[in-house]
Amino acid sequence: MKRYVLDTRAATMWFLHLRKSNVDRLAAKDLYDRARHGRIQLIEPPIWQTDVAATVTRLQPTQALKLISALTRIDAKIDDEYDVLRRAAKLAIELEHRLFDTIYHAVALKHSITLITANAGYYRKARHLGNIMLLRDWPIRKQVHEHAAKHVIRKLTRPSRLHKKHRIRARDCVIVGA
Repeated sequence: MKRYVLDTRAATMWFLHLRKSNVDRLAAKDLYDRARHGRIQLIEPPIWQTDVAATVTRLQPTQALKLISALTRIDAKIDDEYDVLRRAAKLAIELEHRLFDTIYHAVALKHSITLITANAGYYRKARHLGNIMLLRDWPIRKQVHEHAAKHVIRKLTRPSRLHKKHRIRARDCVIVGA
């Protein structure tokens, strides 16, 4: 199973439609579905749920309790070891950035996995360190919903017996009555 770290901005987009592109929203929804159904494993710093809950509460106070409940249904492994905090502090100093953003990257670097972020500013500062990608670059799994056909026009097995103008080619077959 693939493992990832999601920062607060990416996880917040699961619940709130911030002023981000549709690609970001679709990527966030796909990640939520995969995490919720155990197709990916999230490894997060200890501040993760609190940070996401604080953001959701600030931006959508009327929906906060419902959204926090949905957040707690995500089974994420928490890495609360001292070396993550120490590495995050070093990154914050080196990149001149907030520790609350660097701690997610510290977890990703420690476990040699990818941090998925919606924070383009942090991404620009930290991409040279590796193990980071923008949410909008997430490969969204294609979902094609097809309806069952009631009738199918089939290709004849021996079209050579028909006159040229009556032959049916595979590309001419269509599904009708869907």
